[in-house]
Amino acid sequence: MKHSKTGAFIFSVAVLFASVETAKAQGISQAARDWWVTCDDELYCVAETQGASASDTDMQLKLERFNKPDNRIFVTVSPGLKLELGMRVDISVLGADYEAGGKISKIYKGNEMAFIEKTRSTLLSKMRKGRKGQVTVKYGGETGTVVYNVSLSGVTTALLMMDEVQRRLDRVDAAVAIGGEPSDSLSTEREPEGDEIVGEDGHEDQSEEAYAAANPQNSNPQISDFSSEIGAGGLFYTANDLPEAVIMPGYRTYGCDMEGPMQGFGARALGAGAGRVIYMIPCHSGDVNVEHYVAMTAPRHGNFANTYEFELPLDFNQPNRLTIINPDYDASTETLTSITYSSPNFDCGVYEKHQYVAESDFFELVEYREKTDCDGVTGPPEGFPLVWTIDELGQ
Repeated sequence: MKHSKTGAFIFSVAVLFASVETAKAQGISQAARDWWVTCDDELYCVAETQGASASDTDMQLKLERFNKPDNRIFVTVSPGLKLELGMRVDISVLGADYEAGGKISKIYKGNEMAFIEKTRSTLLSKMRKGRKGQVTVKYGGETGTVVYNVSLSGVTTALLMMDEVQRRLDRVDAAVAIGGEPSDSLSTEREPEGDEIVGEDGHEDQSEEAYAAANPQNSNPQISDFSSEIGAGGLFYTANDLPEAVIMPGYRTYGCDMEGPMQGFGARALGAGAGRVIYMIPCHSGDVNVEHYVAMTAPRHGNFANTYEFELPLDFNQPNRLTIINPDYDASTETLTSITYSSPNFDCGVYEKHQYVAESDFFELVEYREKTDCDGVTGPPEGFPLVWTIDELGQ
């Protein structure tokens, strides 16, 4: 829904339909990493992503902004469970030790509440710097408190898209592209790109059907159809064999050489139960080590595919990795393993085991083995010397 300002954490609204009259309406509907940005013909923009709780109840987190100088940005929470006045809602950015929240004093159509933020607010700044966040709703009663996990990867890109479409580039009221121009000036007008789908109300145009209609040469299956037919899984050798939401991160996020690795090694898709599908997509080729990214489609992710990072042992003091080498997934145990060989003879290297944690929707490193002596003696990597295990943390 559309919001207007009354104050931070004060949830009331008066709908405004103001826009810069001299600006030609040019909307968009396209992805921004894990978010989707839609701007309608009045240049009212919404960026949204799907979140989910450990019990698979869903929630949408949105950023909304009218095309009006100095207009506030609405951080909107829309859960599947019913909101009531007086409930407390908090948004936290994981790893940043930051949380903002307040009690609901207004519920909008569609079971929504909103935080009303200045463009340089602390909440928006922290969201832009984070990768993962949580929305906590204290429903009370039998439901109690529900924590929804949500991706923040793409917030900055989404806000920049809004700046561009609403022609705020280099203006003082831009969310990202901040400059010295006054807030009522207009940046250079932009022409929509060929893969942008725009309709009368924007929100409907993010569908796979709309993309297929605008791109008839694209034959990617819909996520729902693919999930229902995948069964035990299989190998796929062209990008069009897999859902668009699974393939696009390879181009936009990881910079993969998609065609060569796909043709040479194939992408694997494995049914993981409860409508979930795990995808292991070859990104860069190698003699014995093939780099992959991992994605999942699931009811909790809606029309999006979630992608994952991978840990190293804590005492390595290294950041998480975006890709994984020679992965394999065991649906019965929900473990993802990786083998990185240090020799073309397959006689040494590193073996890792990552356990899927449904509550947080990520893969947690639980075991790390390494054989450093490339002695010509081959054996199962599961037998490499144990270097680290999560049991060392007392968990």
